[in-house]
Amino acid sequence: MVISCCIGQDDYAMHTSPTPNSSYDITTLAGYRQAYDAYAPLMFGICLNKIGEEAVAEDIIQEIFSSLWEKRFRLQLKQSLRGYLIRATKYKIVDYYRQKNNHSLEPAELPALVAEEQ
Repeated sequence: MVISCCIGQDDYAMHTSPTPNSSYDITTLAGYRQAYDAYAPLMFGICLNKIGEEAVAEDIIQEIFSSLWEKRFRLQLKQSLRGYLIRATKYKIVDYYRQKNNHSLEPAELPALVAEEQ
């Protein structure tokens, strides 16, 4: 799945769902596509604003929507789909930074790491 729009970092606030009370039947492909079309631009804008890399933002949105499709029959939302997707986006951004910080070492840390292993 590819984001079908390009949104600048400051443009995402202008993109909202068609109507606040829209509900999409995500158990059907048509409803899933409608939800994607309605919310992916907003989610992409949030990611791009926080991360600054289009490819990473696209990957995060793809992961969220893939997970949504896989869980579509089991998912019981206690909030709106929009709220759920925005929250999922924010959690994925946090996960991205956690993974990035865990896997990157500063050059100054390398000698200490090597010394610990010996």
